[in-house]
Amino acid sequence: MHPNDPSSDPTRRPLRRTRPLALVAATAATLVVLTACSAPGSSSGSDTGSDDAAPTDASTPHGYVEGASEGSEPQLRLATIDPEGRVDLLDLLTGDDETVAELEPADGLSTDGRFVFATRASGTVDVVDTGVWTVDHGDHSHYYRAEARQVGSIEATAGAAEEARVVPGADLTTVRFPASGEQIVLDTEALGAGEIDEVSRFDGAAATGDEGVLVPFGDSLLSSTVADLGPDVVAVLDREGRPVDGAEAECVDPRGSIETRVGVVIGCADGALLATTGEAAADAGDGEGATGEGSGEADADADAADAAASAPVVFERIPYPEAVAADERAVAFDGRRGRPTVAAVAGDRGAWLLDTRERSWSLVETPAPLVRVSAVDDSDGHVVGLDASGRVVVLTGDDGVVATTDPLLPSTVADDTALDGVSLSVDASRAYLNGPLEGAVFEIDYADGGRVSRTFDHVDAPSFAAETGR
Repeated sequence: MHPNDPSSDPTRRPLRRTRPLALVAATAATLVVLTACSAPGSSSGSDTGSDDAAPTDASTPHGYVEGASEGSEPQLRLATIDPEGRVDLLDLLTGDDETVAELEPADGLSTDGRFVFATRASGTVDVVDTGVWTVDHGDHSHYYRAEARQVGSIEATAGAAEEARVVPGADLTTVRFPASGEQIVLDTEALGAGEIDEVSRFDGAAATGDEGVLVPFGDSLLSSTVADLGPDVVAVLDREGRPVDGAEAECVDPRGSIETRVGVVIGCADGALLATTGEAAADAGDGEGATGEGSGEADADADAADAAASAPVVFERIPYPEAVAADERAVAFDGRRGRPTVAAVAGDRGAWLLDTRERSWSLVETPAPLVRVSAVDDSDGHVVGLDASGRVVVLTGDDGVVATTDPLLPSTVADDTALDGVSLSVDASRAYLNGPLEGAVFEIDYADGGRVSRTFDHVDAPSFAAETGR
């Protein structure tokens, strides 16, 4: 059965192309006015009145976001950028797609699950709001849909042309230009309002390539770029870039970071540095509810997060279980949003799994080297990777490789420039992999033997891709 045949996957709807796309009309079955969980005294019914009419303060439902509709499931979209800079959004629920922006050709792409940040070597960053996102409240989640739009651009200071490193966070988003040391902090909430609001712009120590980190941490920053401290110290900064006295930890050669349900991970030469807001955050529950998208197990998760919000930053070192060569260390971490376990390529050996709740590493060896890997962290411990021959491999921490596809990206993995644009994202039931030279995005059912459930060829050359709405 051909993977592009709609009958090949009864759980996902077939691709249907319409250009331009109007937002899908709200229905009582799939979209409700934001009353999925109501504050005391507010209505909890399924009234489907106007999405644009703001309720009064007395009747404002919990989770209300002006101008957005709320769905009963994650409103997933796939954002792609072609070689000319055209940004397309594919609705993974309806199959519709639209073009939302025409940018200059991009050199990189990053996302926080709502916004996509297109970077280029000229020193500019374009921000596009894909209009879908999830808000995790610990014991439940909200799934929003709004109009997609181009937000604006950020530029390096004249003469500092280089590609930025962007790290989005719930409150702040950081933009760092390593070679010049220029660093910019954005207000993430303002991006949702269609505005570029620079909280601060300051200089840090210069670095080369992927060396160093500047990571949002609530309303603060974690940085290895404080010149007075040296490159092997991660310090807490306020949102203006000023160091917080005594809040620092050693991390030799910091590279790569990721936010997990437990805290923020930073890769170090001898393992990882985990930053949390104390025991309350570190002991929070799985957050794996009925939807499987971080909806939470109990009110205890939300209470733990609230209790930890005002706690000081706590740094913990998680060393590798054995000596690790420089080319086998974990640098590029990836995993399902809101989960405690993440994965990283382990050189030619396979994949590292880092469980931030257990503060432990495990190595899953593979027959062929991996070039991408992401941890699903579901009940079966699935991990999805792309190997050096272009095949998708499905792993588990206990059993190693459990499934392998035919080569899906044979041309792309043989071209370093094309491979740089490949992303492998995972959600609660599927993985998505773009093939720039194959001219397609593949949807993988990793729990069903790595079956290719759908193939999207709506973009001739998806140079970059990102799944949003998670």
